[in-house]
Amino acid sequence: MATGYNGTPFGLTNCNEGGCKRCNDNVHQGIDLDKCLCLHAEESAVMEAGRPRCIGGTIYTTSFPCQLCTKMIIQAGIVRIVYNKNYDSYLSKEMLAMTNIQIVCCNPETGTIKITQNRDRNSPSQLLEDVISQKTTGNGLDLPSNFTSPMKLKR
Repeated sequence: MATGYNGTPFGLTNCNEGGCKRCNDNVHQGIDLDKCLCLHAEESAVMEAGRPRCIGGTIYTTSFPCQLCTKMIIQAGIVRIVYNKNYDSYLSKEMLAMTNIQIVCCNPETGTIKITQNRDRNSPSQLLEDVISQKTTGNGLDLPSNFTSPMKLKR
């Protein structure tokens, strides 16, 4: 198990202390990411855990992973992503549609989950359309009780 956080790498001044100009300029999400000094929580957790501890694991994250984090998740051997909020990244969804990674959207407020099994590797839209809805109670997904907290990786 590992945890990750959004912020600057060790030794750099953090965003809330003026460390990342992009973050402090309140740039809209997904814009000028090449100018951002920060790590995403998913990156931080995967690096903290290392690939051997990630293989076959589940990653719990607040938002659907961005393109960079998706590449890291795939490369780390993670087999399930559990998230709460959507992040509009078509390329992330397209990459994940080509894998066997299970994607679970959990809404703690309504008590519902949506599970996506990537069955059709030739159709990225399958990721968005092929959804099974269930209630979170008794679903066997091993969702942490504090799901809305920062990203966690569990194996």
